[in-house]
Amino acid sequence: MSDIDALRHTIEAFAHLEVAKRSAENEEVEEALDIALNRAVNTRCEVINTVCRELANGIEGADEQISEK
Repeated sequence: MSDIDALRHTIEAFAHLEVAKRSAENEEVEEALDIALNRAVNTRCEVINTVCRELANGIEGADEQISEK
């Protein structure tokens, strides 16, 4: 699975969690879903930041190769 596919699946999972949270009839369930959503977002943000750094490093490397030619 590519990084883009993983992000797409993550966004869909976030949406499902948000819908479940909003439709929860029990306050404890709503709070548990909110905690799960926040943890998932924090974890995925770390992954996104890593991917962005890797892309930036790849772009800088490509720029250097172009400059050398």
